[in-house]
Amino acid sequence: MTKTFNQRGIMLMMLVSMFSLLLLAACAGEPGKAGLAGNPGEPGNPGNPGPQGPVGPQGPQGAPGLAGLPGNPGNSGEPGLPGDPGLAGPAGPQGGPGISPEAAVMTDKNIVYLDEGLIVVGSGFQPFEPVQIFLDLGGVNTANLGFVDATEGGAFVLNVENVGAISRVDRHKDAVLAAPAVTLRVRGVDGSLASTPVMVQATAPAPEFRPLPDEPSPATSLVAGCVVPGETITLWGAGYDAGTNVSVLLITGTAAGGAPLRSAVASSKTNSAGAFTVEVMIDRDIGLYTLEALGTDKNFATAPLAVMGSCK
Repeated sequence: MTKTFNQRGIMLMMLVSMFSLLLLAACAGEPGKAGLAGNPGEPGNPGNPGPQGPVGPQGPQGAPGLAGLPGNPGNSGEPGLPGDPGLAGPAGPQGGPGISPEAAVMTDKNIVYLDEGLIVVGSGFQPFEPVQIFLDLGGVNTANLGFVDATEGGAFVLNVENVGAISRVDRHKDAVLAAPAVTLRVRGVDGSLASTPVMVQATAPAPEFRPLPDEPSPATSLVAGCVVPGETITLWGAGYDAGTNVSVLLITGTAAGGAPLRSAVASSKTNSAGAFTVEVMIDRDIGLYTLEALGTDKNFATAPLAVMGSCK
């Protein structure tokens, strides 16, 4: 019975609801304006991807772009092993002889006497270069004076004891004496060349004898020292009158009558203070000699000169 009652109640409620809806519909006025749109909702989850479509046709080639900047160079690799040496090439043509631009030569005197000796000094040649010293008379006529090897520093000294005794000089004696000047040449086997002019005469003048002044000045002085044969030495003198001409003499021996033999080696003129200096080339044998300095004011002075193999 309760079940039947419930069914009836439900039906009654449904009828009342339907009747209320119809009544409301009949009594409703015209619909109002639509309200404002609400805020969008949250996006939904993406759907599953669809199947891949077919490949489209190839598009046209695009315009060329600008070239990119070069990249940084890479690290250098390890050096490779050296290759096998190639075959030697043919020898080139022989070059001209080399010439030392510094080669120079000098003699101890500008006038060469055939009855005396001669010292020839050279420098600026190649180390240990063999050289030939000769008088050039033009063409093939030469008078060879000797051969010598340069030192490690390129210098040499040739001491000719008697120029006229050399066979080739004696053979060309007339031509040598007839020439106003002769070229003395030095030729090295490595191509170095040097030359200097000399005048040649047959005999040397007799030694000069000069009497000493009666009243020498005790205040006059002369300073010499030590020299190696073939080299120069500087002399100093003082105590003379201003502007005096001074002759420097070397006592080389004693004459038969006991008078000293003197040879003029240099000359100079004193300054306003009565002093002078002069350089002298010495070509004498090793020994101790006397130098004299005679002035035209009748003053003179002496000094010892030591000629030695080394002055160190």
